[in-house]
Amino acid sequence: MADTILSPSGLVQIEVGASDSSWGEKESADKATINGWFTTGPALKTANGGFGAALTPVVGDMLYASTTSAFARLAAPAVGQVLTSAGVGVAPSWSNAPAVTNIAVGLHNNLTALSASVSGEATAAGKYGGQFMSSNGSSGQYAAMFRTDRIDGGFTLFKYGTTTVGYHVTDSTGVSLTSLSDGRRKTILAEYDPGDIFDRIEHRNYVWDNGVKGFGPIAQKLYLVAPWLVVKGDDDPDKRPGDEGFEPWTIKLSPGEKMLFAEVKALRRRMAVLEG
Repeated sequence: MADTILSPSGLVQIEVGASDSSWGEKESADKATINGWFTTGPALKTANGGFGAALTPVVGDMLYASTTSAFARLAAPAVGQVLTSAGVGVAPSWSNAPAVTNIAVGLHNNLTALSASVSGEATAAGKYGGQFMSSNGSSGQYAAMFRTDRIDGGFTLFKYGTTTVGYHVTDSTGVSLTSLSDGRRKTILAEYDPGDIFDRIEHRNYVWDNGVKGFGPIAQKLYLVAPWLVVKGDDDPDKRPGDEGFEPWTIKLSPGEKMLFAEVKALRRRMAVLEG
């Protein structure tokens, strides 16, 4: 036997448990016919348990409170769009590219964050595809962890457009960064003697603006000798970190490689003396 449920106002009744185990139908006192939650006749007032509108259900429909006393159907999305919120009191909307300001990653709440705006970094369109950072003030945390259980694969694959240009790989005891060097893409010319380049590269001891000591070439000077070892930054000598438009110069040398470059240059000097 079907059960009858009355709304608090007593104006709506729904029969539940009909023979086909579906919602039954019953007319309310204001002549709206309801089937589940949807009215198929006149609008059923929200005060009476309805949506304040005669809504015919469509597959994929989403409803939201458009006012404090009415509901509305959300506009249909395009394929691939996601629902975004503009905050309390504002209707939600669909978006192709929602703005993501902070997504926690991992099980530890202080582990990592993927962000489009981290610690005041510029968010100019096209500048960053994403940023990884360890939590501010955390000790012993890492911005990301990569794991593989095979030596015939790798940690990361790098592409320029659709072309593979390198990998981070492991032999189970260490990590190497590889770069594209496929002979099928090269026109082989004369053998290359880097001796003159080594002789012209300047190596210096220096102190960074944060007090850390270091050694090696200065990027702007190295660029004049071996530009392929440098990634250029901006060209304003008066700009400092934090200034608008400041972009640092970087070099493609690890600390160990810097030492080897300096030692090769020193050896060549000694050989030149011995050879008279």
